[in-house]
Amino acid sequence: MNTCLAEFVGAMIGDGCLSMVNSRSEKRIRKTALLTGHLFHDYEYYEKVIRPIVKREFGVEGYLKKRVKRNCVYFVMGNPIFDFLQKAGFPVGKKLQLRIPEVILQNLEFSKACIRGIFNTDGSIYSRYSKQYAQHTRLYDYLVIQFKLNSKEVLEQIRSTFEQVGISANQIISERNSYVLRITRQKDIDKFIEVIRPSNMYHVERYINRCREPKSYGPLAQR
Repeated sequence: MNTCLAEFVGAMIGDGCLSMVNSRSEKRIRKTALLTGHLFHDYEYYEKVIRPIVKREFGVEGYLKKRVKRNCVYFVMGNPIFDFLQKAGFPVGKKLQLRIPEVILQNLEFSKACIRGIFNTDGSIYSRYSKQYAQHTRLYDYLVIQFKLNSKEVLEQIRSTFEQVGISANQIISERNSYVLRITRQKDIDKFIEVIRPSNMYHVERYINRCREPKSYGPLAQR
């Protein structure tokens, strides 16, 4: 394990799945690891961050495909990636009993990299408004960082890592069929960006553009 692989595992926790299909034409079980994301939000991240990790660590290119009519992007990977993820405890099929692997949690740098991958793919950053009284104009000048997953255990693991690095997050809440973890204190949002170092520039640019004060963002975290 290394920080590159930990970020990749995080991306799979956010956007990925493993599948096994009985291929009659090929007369074998086809094993596939798949990332599915938003065309505008995720394509550049898949192409410039995830694909190079897969090529460097596993020696394969994968298949990156835009589906413009569906407004999504697919990144399809084969056996070596499937076997690695399955060995790490990633579920095949529906992501039931999903959790961050222990080998990642035992190392703080790996944990931060994994959270980076989860946030890059399945997290969000947005503005919430402040309103001092009934007739007061809504001012959308407060940021929120949000993780929304089906796995409460993963959010508990993320929150535990935040405690280790001094980031205060809200309590995990249930919303419809998902669980939500938010960071709402502005100084903790700044610390999240500093410590976790998101590498999906869609999120980074939203952070920079929506801050109440001008912000800069240095080189991406060394992986």
